[in-house]
Order: sequence, then structure tokens, then C-alpha cells
Amino acid sequence: MDLDLQNLCISKRIYDRIELNNTSDKVTCAEILLIGGSARAYCNECRNDSVFKIIPYLPKIPGPTVLGYVAEEVDLSKFNSIVRDKCITLVGECAANTDHTIVFNFHVTSTSLVKIGQYPSYTDLMRPTTSKYKKVLDTDKFKELNRAIGLASSEIGIGSFVYLRRVFEHILDTAHNEAKTSYGWNETDYQNKKVHEKIVCLKGFLPQFLVDNWTLYSILSKGIHELSEEECISYFPVVKSGIELILDELLSKEEQKRKLAEAQKAISQLHSQLKSK
Repeated sequence: MDLDLQNLCISKRIYDRIELNNTSDKVTCAEILLIGGSARAYCNECRNDSVFKIIPYLPKIPGPTVLGYVAEEVDLSKFNSIVRDKCITLVGECAANTDHTIVFNFHVTSTSLVKIGQYPSYTDLMRPTTSKYKKVLDTDKFKELNRAIGLASSEIGIGSFVYLRRVFEHILDTAHNEAKTSYGWNETDYQNKKVHEKIVCLKGFLPQFLVDNWTLYSILSKGIHELSEEECISYFPVVKSGIELILDELLSKEEQKRKLAEAQKAISQLHSQLKSK
């Protein structure tokens, strides 16, 4: 079972099911849920990426506080005790301020583990992975990228594909606007082409990953028009990763532009200083 605290609390969406097929899986599950550990996520109150200490909230444990409880030993009996209670809650405290907390609820049976609730939302906790894209997306499209993630976390697969395709189309439109100013551009010819043909026309203005993986647009369109909610949810991590790789390439290009501009300015200033001597 490929599972750790980061994956379980931060990466898994609401109602994602993890099958516990053998004793080893169950012991691993108990270790995660009863001992806790640390995970990295966005802190809504710090407004920054942070590390959270995640520990079980066990109201049946005596004493003035349940936070900080660590199981002395984990074995199958510990797992069975969780199963009897059916549910368990994990609480995470922000390393920067312990008053800032995140909470996760899990339903446990003898054969499976399901995340049934969390606070803040999946979208909020994933914000560090998308906030960098504000540099290459306008406000509306940045919101739509996060809305796609939020919909997918709520098991709304087709809607999530709609918003990812809008982000994809925005990238094409931006490249198109740049290409229109280039010498020899034929706008009429461009408008008569299909999307994959337009991508070929814009290859000098688009991220290489998008050009090489233009079928991503076809996948998004098929999801909107033909695939089921369940299929879209299943494929969402792949298409989201594709969109992020395209945006990462745009970020790299913007960073290179910034460095070039700074270097040119510095060289020009140095040249002026040396001429005046």
C-alpha cells in the first residue's frame, strides 16, 4: 500500500477510498492514524506554505489534553480499536502558530479507509501548488484553475474538465495574439483550421510541452462531451499535471525574460559608469 501522511491528508480527495487488503496494510493504516507525523500544506491564516504537526484527536484518552498523544506500540489490535469506533480525526498544528489548525476525518472499516471530511478545503490546502501561476494567468483564469481543482475534489469531474479546457484555450489565445503581430501571419487561414492544426501554426509561440502533447485538448473535450463523472475524476490528476507542466514552462520563460531584462539594465548602467571615467 503506497500511503503516507502527506498523501492521505493533503493529496487524497474527499471520499477517496483506500483498500486494506492484508494485515500489513492494516498495521500501516493504524500507524499513520494513531502516531501521526508531519505534512506540508498551505496555511490559510499564515497565508503561506507551512509544515503541520499532525496528531490523532482521541477524546477517550484521559488527561487535560489529547493533543500530543503518541501510541506506544502499533499492531493489529490498534487497528481493530479504530474499526470499532468507525471514525477517527487527525488534527494538524501549524509550525509557525499552533493556533492555526487543519482537521481531517476518516471512516475506517475492516477492509477500507475513506476520507470523509476536512477543513480547510482540498482547494485551499493545494493552493501553494497553484499560487505561482498568478504570474502567467490573469485573475479570472487563475480562479478557474483553482475552481477545476475544487470541483474535482467534490467529485464533479465533467465540470473540472470544463475549467481546465478554458485554461488551455486561454494559453492558445495568448499565443495567438502574439502570433498575429508577426510578419507573414495569415489570420484567415488560421481561423479555418482545427485546434490541433492551430497548435502547429502557433508552435513558435507555445510551450513545447503543449505542442508535443496537443492531444491533451482532445482528452479535455472528450471528457466534457462523452466521459462519465467517474471517468473524468479518474483522469483528472493526469490532465491537471499536463496543464501544470505547460504553465511551468511559461513560468520559466517569464523568469528568463526577467533575468535578461535585469542583466541588460545592469550592463547598460555599468557601461555608462565606465564611459564617464
